[in-house]
Amino acid sequence: MNPRVLCLIAVLLLSAWPALANPKKLGSCTTITDPGPYVITDNINAAGDCFIIAADYVSIDFAGHVLSGNNTGYAVRGNGVLRRGLAFRGGTIRNFQYGIAFGSGGIYVTVENMFIFHCTNVGIGVNEFGLIRNNTCSENGDGINVGSRSIVVENISSFNTGTGIVASAGSVVARNNAGHNGNNGIVTTHACTVQGNAAHANGNFGIFVDCPTTVMDNAAANNTNADLFTSGSSCNRNHNVPMP
Repeated sequence: MNPRVLCLIAVLLLSAWPALANPKKLGSCTTITDPGPYVITDNINAAGDCFIIAADYVSIDFAGHVLSGNNTGYAVRGNGVLRRGLAFRGGTIRNFQYGIAFGSGGIYVTVENMFIFHCTNVGIGVNEFGLIRNNTCSENGDGINVGSRSIVVENISSFNTGTGIVASAGSVVARNNAGHNGNNGIVTTHACTVQGNAAHANGNFGIFVDCPTTVMDNAAANNTNADLFTSGSSCNRNHNVPMP
């Protein structure tokens, strides 16, 4: 490669490094209006809404900190405009009405390695193309609720008063544990892949899917209604316990 081109690339990388290495610090509730990385620097107590995301391509690293509410409002929400390219990682949210709430206002939203408790409506709610990975949602209304073409993988969603996991068309729901929820363990609409999940002791259905959907390698037991129920025809069903 031309040495001048290599030099230019090096200059561009070095100029970008400070922004990558030094995310903006968050120590209290605020409205975020600029894209980029942010890091929470302390535990935060909120009365009502806390973080309002008014920009695309925002990532917040909770850095192990706890965001606590007073049983009202939203821990994290948009500003009424469809937002995209958001990420929230590595901390705890508790005692809000809504935890991370982009059910109608955010696409391409990633939530991973979060603990979300005592949110009376929904713990995690995102719109289309969400990636929800390795979270624990407990004692919320619904635990996790995602729009179409999302990926929900390796989460624990248990002891919620509603449904543990709800996923819309074309989503992948894999290797999750949904137990002891007041309503259903896992519910999906059509054209999903539901694989390798466990659903135990839920108050209604263990796993409920609309066909056509691929339903494989799931285990469901001791649910009040059917352990594993497929609605309609043309589901691909293999190696489930019990067989639907």
